[in-house]
Formats: sequence, C-alpha cells, structure tokens
Amino acid sequence: MTGDDALVRVVEATPTGSATTIRDERLSPRTLPTGRELADLWQTDRLLQTLDGTADGHGPFPPVNGARLWQLVIPPDDPAAPTAFHATPTIDLGFVLRGRVTLEIQDGGSVELVSGDSFVQQGAAHRWLNPGPETTVLGVVVIGTGG
Repeated sequence: MTGDDALVRVVEATPTGSATTIRDERLSPRTLPTGRELADLWQTDRLLQTLDGTADGHGPFPPVNGARLWQLVIPPDDPAAPTAFHATPTIDLGFVLRGRVTLEIQDGGSVELVSGDSFVQQGAAHRWLNPGPETTVLGVVVIGTGG
C-alpha cells in the first residue's frame, strides 16, 4: 500500500480530562517475507484474561478489562434529529468497513474516515456523523477501562 492506499490511523484520548486528537496520520505497512503487509495500528502489553466470548451481564459496555466486538451500522443522519455526543469508559478500536463517516469530538475536532481507515477512541465525548447518502458500517472492539 502506498500513496492514497495507505492506512489512516486516528487516535483520540482524554489524558487530562479533555478530548484531543493525538495522531491523525497515514501509515505505510511493512512487507513481510511472505509478501503480506503488516501495519502496527495500536498496541498494549496487558492482555485480557479470557477470550471465550461470554459476558457477565454488564450490559453493552464491558467492565474493566472486559471487551466487546461490535458491528455498528450508521444510516445517513436525519437533519431534523441531530446526533448527541456520548462518552463511555472504554477504549474503542475500530475500522470503517464500508462507507464514510465523520468522528467528531466535543471540543470541535473532527476527522472524516473512509472504508479501510482505523481509529482508536478513548473516553472522549464524541459522536459519529453520516451525512449520507450511503449507510456506514464500522467494526469495533470495545475494551472497558472503568474510568
């Protein structure tokens, strides 16, 4: 992948209580000896304790070190019903699987993401905007942080 085909990674966090975009960059994957390509998008050295796919009844958002794998479908916005900002005690790791969407954080920052782009969003008050005309599909892993 090169040029316009490079991956876009957006990382947003609240290290001091206010939302900020830490990175908004294009990544060039490295080519492995097999000819496949690998891009390092995000990492942590703390692993979850289980991957059996069960939950303890905490609802849609996971507890600390819990995780959820979601597919989020975002239809085009209804101009008469604006989308509200929301914040969750999670780290959200995701990809735009189909379509185009704007990730807006409450301080006014925003970035437009298209199919193939990735994002990491941590606890910031944010919203997803889809001005249309097509439905957007996101794949998201949500990890509970508890704060």
